[in-house]
Amino acid sequence: FTQTIPGNVSYVRDGDTLQLISNGEKYKIKFYGVDVPESSQKYGLEAKEFVSERVVGKTVKIQVMDTDQ
Repeated sequence: FTQTIPGNVSYVRDGDTLQLISNGEKYKIKFYGVDVPESSQKYGLEAKEFVSERVVGKTVKIQVMDTDQ
């Protein structure tokens, strides 16, 4: 069973984490299997900007691989 969540990306926290709004609910989405520098680390701001330019304001479908508490 694979869950998919459609929604709009409202912002990117850092290069591998974003906020998704789906049906009025906010979800913190962390990319599965991707490790990038945090915003405070070297190249972290560049990673955040790279992802932001591609997904903020876009409608996406997130395939849930795992969930945190």
